[in-house]
Amino acid sequence: MNKLIVTDVFGHNSALENLINSLDGDIDVVSPYTTEQSFDDDNDAYQYFTKHLGFEGYCQMLSHKLKSYRGESVSILGFSVGAAALWWFAGQEVSKNLSITGGLGFYGNQIRHFTELTPNFPMTLIVPKFEPHFSVNQLKTDLAGKAQLTVESCDYLHGFINSKSVNFNQTGYQAYLNRLALLSRDQCFSESSTVVE
Repeated sequence: MNKLIVTDVFGHNSALENLINSLDGDIDVVSPYTTEQSFDDDNDAYQYFTKHLGFEGYCQMLSHKLKSYRGESVSILGFSVGAAALWWFAGQEVSKNLSITGGLGFYGNQIRHFTELTPNFPMTLIVPKFEPHFSVNQLKTDLAGKAQLTVESCDYLHGFINSKSVNFNQTGYQAYLNRLALLSRDQCFSESSTVVE
């Protein structure tokens, strides 16, 4: 099974590479940038992303990449804007024609703008305990009852897995990394909630 990570606004960097090296199997990456970027903070990264690509552009980039897997199974892991792009794609008709085994999205806050979508493949969303711009509880309510969707709350903030983020949390990072690392190369990322440490 192919595995794909869809990055946050920081893109493919050394922090993400450390995470990838802890996981089993070959992992491909979709990043909003062709080269590694260096940002001072989360806001700097978000402003750069918005100016140079934007959410719609990232969704199209992901869509193009996923279509290249036609006929091959793929499991997807997304972070922040990458999780939101994954959610957007999961709700598109074209996703029904691909062999996507499932997706796992961490703190995809832009999902709140697309709650009318229902995923066409199994999805697990990990939502933070708090977001400053919207109610996480309202998002969970808006998504409740959707087929093929599991929403899991965590005790950490948006960005807790990215060591470049101001909200990085070593305890949270290690806990979720341990869950992901226990998956075998033929298990889908969305199965991480069923893994017992």
